[in-house]
Amino acid sequence: MSFLVMRTRHVHHPFHNLDNYARAQKSDLVHCLETLVDAEEDTPEVEALLLDGAAVVHMLKPGAAKTFQSYAHDVFVKYVNSQLQHVRRIDIIWDSYNPDSLKATARAKRGSGTRR
Repeated sequence: MSFLVMRTRHVHHPFHNLDNYARAQKSDLVHCLETLVDAEEDTPEVEALLLDGAAVVHMLKPGAAKTFQSYAHDVFVKYVNSQLQHVRRIDIIWDSYNPDSLKATARAKRGSGTRR
């Protein structure tokens, strides 16, 4: 049973014939919904994009890259360059672990044993 049938089965509106909706697909609604929304042709102008470097690395799959250098060149840099099509500047933020930080102290107290 399609989602549309489930959603319209219990709707009792005097102006709608539910039999017609039961045979429709969800994708058929897109055309109706698009007419209700004003299409915005212009995208907002953005000067800078801030990326979490570790999140981007996690998001991008290595594909055919066998080495870190090929991953960096063929995947990571290609993604960053594609983002430069929409902005003037990209700042990539990377985590750093300072040995004197509170986080490092907590990690040292936890130890390095195996987790269960």
